[in-house]
Amino acid sequence: MVIIHVAVPVPLRQLFCYSHSELLPVGVRVSVPFGSRKVVGVVVTCDADDEITPSNNLKDVSCVLDTHTFLDSDWLKLAMWLADYYHFPIGETITTMLPGWLRKEKSQQEITQLTLQTAFRLTDTGRHCLDEQKIKTQSHLNVVKALNNGEAAKDELLAISNASILRNLMQKGWIERFERTPSMGHRRPSFQPKDSIPKANIEQAIAIGALCAQLETFSISLLEGVTGSGKTEVYLQVIEKVIKNGRQVLILVPEIGLTPQTLARFKARFGFDVGAINSSISDKKRTQIWLKAKQGQLPIVIGTRSAVFTPFFDLGMIIIDEEHDDALKQQDGLRYHARDVAAVRAKNHHIPLVLGSATPSLESLNNALTGKYQYLTLRERAGEAQTVTQHILDIKHEPIHSGLSESAIEQMHLHLSRGNQVLLFLNRRGFAPILLCHACGHVESCHRCDRPMTWHKQKKRLECHHCDIQRPVPQHCSECEASEFISQGVGTEQLESQCNRLFPQYNTVRIDRDNTRTQTSFERMYEDIQSLKANILVGTQMLAKGHHFPNVTLVVLVDVDGGLFSLDVRAQEKLAQLVTQISGRAGRASKKGYMILQTHHPHHPILQELVNNGYNHVARLLLAERQALNCPPYYSQAIIRAESVDKALCQQVLLLAKNTASGSSDIVCIGPVPALVEKRLSRYRFMLVLRAGARKPLHYCLNALVQVLQSDKQAKKCRWSVDVDAIDLS
Repeated sequence: MVIIHVAVPVPLRQLFCYSHSELLPVGVRVSVPFGSRKVVGVVVTCDADDEITPSNNLKDVSCVLDTHTFLDSDWLKLAMWLADYYHFPIGETITTMLPGWLRKEKSQQEITQLTLQTAFRLTDTGRHCLDEQKIKTQSHLNVVKALNNGEAAKDELLAISNASILRNLMQKGWIERFERTPSMGHRRPSFQPKDSIPKANIEQAIAIGALCAQLETFSISLLEGVTGSGKTEVYLQVIEKVIKNGRQVLILVPEIGLTPQTLARFKARFGFDVGAINSSISDKKRTQIWLKAKQGQLPIVIGTRSAVFTPFFDLGMIIIDEEHDDALKQQDGLRYHARDVAAVRAKNHHIPLVLGSATPSLESLNNALTGKYQYLTLRERAGEAQTVTQHILDIKHEPIHSGLSESAIEQMHLHLSRGNQVLLFLNRRGFAPILLCHACGHVESCHRCDRPMTWHKQKKRLECHHCDIQRPVPQHCSECEASEFISQGVGTEQLESQCNRLFPQYNTVRIDRDNTRTQTSFERMYEDIQSLKANILVGTQMLAKGHHFPNVTLVVLVDVDGGLFSLDVRAQEKLAQLVTQISGRAGRASKKGYMILQTHHPHHPILQELVNNGYNHVARLLLAERQALNCPPYYSQAIIRAESVDKALCQQVLLLAKNTASGSSDIVCIGPVPALVEKRLSRYRFMLVLRAGARKPLHYCLNALVQVLQSDKQAKKCRWSVDVDAIDLS
């Protein structure tokens, strides 16, 4: 009997020891008893020298689920780094990294079934027809000749034929289909890039050459390109080199909405199957893609944040598009940032990481300016696309119709009459953010968050956008029993309704989280936009990132002022990024693009700098401001959060953390202070901000602080967490 060290999915920062009759490979999943239940854990260490003695009194491993490991040493090394860097329990770290299907007691046989590969082989009839030269159709002959040398996978044959040809050959009895277990190893897919590949301009060619020169070594490159400058084309041409070398590529995008168009473009370019990982696919499908990438069957995997944990047979490059986006940062549980995890993976695999954005984060930009990253720029829009003309519209004293000024409405009429499309951006869902009693002024609020509830008129419900609780719209005021309610503020639902009234002859489509719950719903809307069935696009930040709408010539930012005044030090950075990204949705083809920023503060310095000098200049001003304030990226930062129904308990626990951290002269403590949203789900939320001039003293302090909080009786009564490199104060 030997001792097996297992990572168990529980909130304890340690491994657990179990006994087993023999050594187990590191990385296999095992079912083990934990208290009164059984859980699925992963073997982290197993040493023949660790022998069981009667004094050990260890529980036995209940069941070994895997006959061989698919979690290799590199993957486990990444898991250990994540647990250490983010100060998170190792068992829950590994659970977060695994697809949900593999967290269950699934046997090796069930896993093998997921990865069976559809393949074809030649029948005796087909071989006879080939020998007798009875096959006259060239497309049929190509497939039969390819199979004459042995069986071939379906995707290999689809590279030289199509599904209808394969069906026809099966009907003739010349070939037959079967399922096989693929061998480990990445083959070089036989693809022929299309002849219509756009010719790279000078800036693109320089970027492609610089990135291709780094293919055999670890490097991080920031590709800053204005919207519409052809960053994706740079990715495609570099990826082609990687794939031809027989290696694989991981591409991360921030939003699920970007996945369909990215997949379509990559499939059209390369002609082989591309794996897609995002929250809309089932756990079983995610596991299937995960395992196919590990076996080398998928040359390219495209996914959102969690796809960064996908194992590969031979990973050759990682690309992160829209690297500035906050969606790449996990905001609960293991609070990892996919960009930082990707950098660690790239270093471990000795491969390049490419960060692309029109509005790079200040952290990435600072690394590029100081020489830590290779800095590549695309300053000109690709093809015939022209620079967007931006106009700040002062809406003081101007009539407003559900958020739209009369000047904006006039411009919409002008652009729509020319057969173009118009995009209206408002980052606020629902019909109105506030519903109040017209008699006494009482605001309908969430009793769990103490925040106003948003009125969703179509669903006839009030919804809290902080905790997602819903309730019917009341018939009478809970304070005075009056029955007349009025709304304040504008949401996308109201804006859509107003467009239908103002422009009945045009079709309006609204794209936000309320009506894009499924992948198919977004794809359907996207097709309507591309086919000009939709003329007016109303949406939230889902429309701001990476989408190509060639017929959109006018973009209206309905409410700019919300981002100008905030307690969040990153608010102005986010606003500058948002304005720049949204403006990039206009004028992406040969048509001239225009952008209107509606504001009550037209002379605000950020707006003026943005319109007159662009994001690049604003970013450098914000970097200088951050340096003066000792804020990230010049200082390392972590936030200790505490949540409880008892407000005093939160403060008490954070004061204990502060006293622990104050013992180091390298640490600056701010707080405890309430979070920007102080109450959520009936729990009060406070935070302690820790800053240090370097990462090492900060992590040293966090290690000591975590040990103190783990052992403190009061801390065990509340929910506390560590957020390293935090980006959100809410």
